[in-house]
Formats: sequence, structure tokens, C-alpha cells
Amino acid sequence: MKINLREEEGGGFCRSFLLCHGRDLPTFSRFGFGRIFRGGSLRNGESSHALEHGFRSQFSQGTGPTADLLDGGFGLDFFGGYHQPDRLLGFRMDLMFHNFKLSDAALAQLDNADEGGLRVLGGGPSLVISPPVGKRVRPSLYAGPGFYYEDASVTWDESCSPIYGCNSGDYTSGNMTTTRLGWQGGVGLDFLFDGGLGAISFNVQYVTINNTHADIEFIPINIGYKVGF
Repeated sequence: MKINLREEEGGGFCRSFLLCHGRDLPTFSRFGFGRIFRGGSLRNGESSHALEHGFRSQFSQGTGPTADLLDGGFGLDFFGGYHQPDRLLGFRMDLMFHNFKLSDAALAQLDNADEGGLRVLGGGPSLVISPPVGKRVRPSLYAGPGFYYEDASVTWDESCSPIYGCNSGDYTSGNMTTTRLGWQGGVGLDFLFDGGLGAISFNVQYVTINNTHADIEFIPINIGYKVGF
């Protein structure tokens, strides 16, 4: 039964015209507001924003063939994406930077170098699978190809003495850079707030870079923040 506005005001059945009559207004339905009023695919309090971006700080640990060659490293990950809140599939793009120290085992293979490091800059697109399981938490699984720039450097100090220490002005160094293809993927859990516009994000990733002699593999553990708009 349709209740007109005059009966509603006189009888006091409903204090909100939009809540009572949203289903009867074609103008609102045409722009998608009817789904909100009728409790359709968007739940109460859930954001309708599809674009998102954010950043994460990362602690990374080498794994696979590079587990004994890389000490733990730190980095940053900047990302953006498109994901409708009520949809399963989405898209994201990552740009990450990692800084590792070479382990003692790696330095021993490089003519007993004194110190060395590896810096990785890269990222790529990923397909995201993220089921809308609740208002406050949202899991995700994502994977895709990557493009990575690697910069490795090693230093041999020629003036080190167990008694007098090292003269920092007397050393030799080596450097190598390359650009390689690879793969990235991860699992995450977002804790949503502000109606889904913001989220604290926890992620564990896996990155492999296809080098000529041995792949570089590492696992970044991330915590960060993202916002929808």
C-alpha cells in the first residue's frame, strides 16, 4: 500500500520522506540511491567509493635461493587501485622500494668484501580477489607481474687493521645495476573505519625477480594505511 506524504505527516508514521518514499521516486533510483534506501548491494554505513590509494612500511626477509644471501631489509610500498565495495574482483598497482644488506655468506663469496647492499625499486599491476565479508574487516588475495630495477654495491676496505681500525679513505668498491621481470603477490586483511573510506592494512607479500643465475626472492611483511575517494 502506498502512503502519501499528507497521510504521513498527519499520522506520524514516518519522519523521513526519503526513507519512506525512496522506492517510489524514479529520479533517486535512476542515480542508484534506491539501492541505499532499500538496503540493496551496499550495506548501511559502507562506502561506495571505488578508487583507493595508500602506503605501507615493510620489513622484508630473503627466502628461497637468496635466504642466506640477504639480511633483513626495510622498504616502502605505494599503491593505488579500483575496487567496488560490493564486488569480488578489483585491480591495483604497486610501486615499492626495498633496501637490503648483504649477509656475511654473500660477502664471503665476493672476495671477502667488507660490506654490501642491494636496493630494489619496482612493482606492477595485480588482480585482486576481495570478498565483502563484513563492514569492519575485508580480506584480499592479489597477484600479478612486476618490473624491477636492482642496484647492488660492494665495498672492500684496503686499510683495515685489527689494532688500528680502518682508514675510511682507502677502499675499493664495485657496483652492478640491472632491470628484470618478476612476479608479486600477497594476502591481506583491512580493518575498515569511517564507513569504509579508510583502513588499516596488514599484508604479507611474496616477490620473485628473474635474474640470470639465481632468482631474488623475498617476503615483505607490511602495515599501512589506505583511503578511498
